[in-house]
Amino acid sequence: MRAHPLGLLGYTMSSDELVTRARDVARITHSHQLGVTGGIIQALAVYHALHGDTPGQILEKIKSLVHELEKDIEDDGTASLYKHKMALIEKHVNCSEEELAEVAFELGNDVSAVDSVPTALFCYLRGLGDHDDGGDHGDDVFERVLVTALRMGGDTDTIASMACSLAGASVGEEGIPRELVTCCEDHQGVREMGSSIHRIVIETERPSKKQKKDNDDDKD
Repeated sequence: MRAHPLGLLGYTMSSDELVTRARDVARITHSHQLGVTGGIIQALAVYHALHGDTPGQILEKIKSLVHELEKDIEDDGTASLYKHKMALIEKHVNCSEEELAEVAFELGNDVSAVDSVPTALFCYLRGLGDHDDGGDHGDDVFERVLVTALRMGGDTDTIASMACSLAGASVGEEGIPRELVTCCEDHQGVREMGSSIHRIVIETERPSKKQKKDNDDDKD
């Protein structure tokens, strides 16, 4: 779950650079490729949401990322690869309420990365509505994502944390119901940490812009 803030911290990075950073962070505690890939996917999904990409664009970019990350892995035809999970997300993203239990069974809902990261992405995409357009950023979108994550069962705290970090990146602080914030432990401290990360992003962006201007001036 520590992958969420990387999407914000790497806001001014290229997506390729963020992949490298996310991989390095994931390897601190994950030795298996599936765990590392899960951290990369979550960080990049937050990154794209913060940049205002539509749900459909995010799904396509994550599918492309997964294809690249798993291109050298032997495919045994099982659902243990992320590319198979991406296909399931695309198939079920507009499913009915009655089909959620079956979708949870197919995507997975346990503590492993491959059975939780794609499920969280599914909850986010489904909560935002039609993933072929800009999605629905109505007042209740964050709550819809949260409720969907809880309904998936299993390791709901992990899945909901990942799904709601994506929803929050899309709707912003003003899109999160106040009552869902104030009931959280040390919510003010979490907000301050987020603001601190944002300040770091702004402070690192300014020198890079100044350097670019200096370089442009030198060319003139």
